[in-house]
Amino acid sequence: MKTIRSRCVRLGAVVAFALCGGTNAWAFSVGAFGDVGLIDTETGNPSFRIDHIDMFASNPIDDKTRVLLEVEFRSAQNEFEAQRYWIMRRINEWLEVGGGRFHAPIGYWSRRYHHGKLMQPTVTRPFIIGYEGSASSFIPMHIVGAMAKVERGDGFLYEAWIANSNSINTPAGGTKTLLISDRTDRSDRKSLFAHMGYDVPENPIKPGISFMMNDVLEDANAGGPVPRGDTLVRQTLVGADLRYEPGAFELLAEFYALRNDAQPGVGDGATHNATAGFVQLGYHVNRRLSAWYRYERLIFDAQDAYFTTLLGRDPAVAERRNVYCLRYDLSESNALKLEAADRPRNLDQGGVTWSFSWEFLVF
Repeated sequence: MKTIRSRCVRLGAVVAFALCGGTNAWAFSVGAFGDVGLIDTETGNPSFRIDHIDMFASNPIDDKTRVLLEVEFRSAQNEFEAQRYWIMRRINEWLEVGGGRFHAPIGYWSRRYHHGKLMQPTVTRPFIIGYEGSASSFIPMHIVGAMAKVERGDGFLYEAWIANSNSINTPAGGTKTLLISDRTDRSDRKSLFAHMGYDVPENPIKPGISFMMNDVLEDANAGGPVPRGDTLVRQTLVGADLRYEPGAFELLAEFYALRNDAQPGVGDGATHNATAGFVQLGYHVNRRLSAWYRYERLIFDAQDAYFTTLLGRDPAVAERRNVYCLRYDLSESNALKLEAADRPRNLDQGGVTWSFSWEFLVF
């Protein structure tokens, strides 16, 4: 998405201050994204809404080291949460290492658009890559750990990551979702991630592949199928993403194959496979107006304890969604979006959600 992506790069450094002390100087960048909108709720009553406020600050603290903090305020929960918090250091011209809390190196969408809605082409993100805490979350979208990144200037990007395991509070009522451990990992088996991508500006085809090995642990003190800290499911994920950007048209596709190896005492204790993916098509009518369509789908076995027993998803209903969106960029700092989207079938009784969103850069 050439037009939107180039604008977001400029937005990321919209406010810069020179902090000088002695002979040293640092460029400190801060910013915040926000949005307001009108959405029809599950009861059919249109409601005005203020959604998340996403604030970030980045700072190169010396000529080889940079840090970033991204904090999100959620109006529905009336709480703040650190979404990204990391430090990275360049070892040489092609190697960089870092540690902290990152977005998981899976696919393209989450790595590019982060939490500011203005950055993404549609109002909603694909439900198959829902953030932890949402009813659709089943792949970790955040990790806490260490990473190494290699870029040699030939268009290829190589990344390797090691991170804390994830967990689920299985007896908890309501929505059961993945939990991210910021401080304590109860497993000695760390999660492993790898990503490779290829991006050359003059080539419109931009592929990527992702890999994950991840243990999902029991988080409850009592009442779960295994003791707290023991493994519920061992996961292996292989993913592929593809961008194709020939002129005014854009295509983004992501596909994931997930293997869930349930441990003894969890469901049938067997291994089950699931697939998930989305295809998004976009057309830029002109430099301000664009139209988008996205199809999303998740397929899993009815006997897969990870989805049915642990996350409480209904195996009898197909999880799929069609999304239609018109976007109009008033300027580089704010845009209007009108979206119609199916509700994921297992979350309610189906139907279509309409939303009108005004998304903007706060500062």
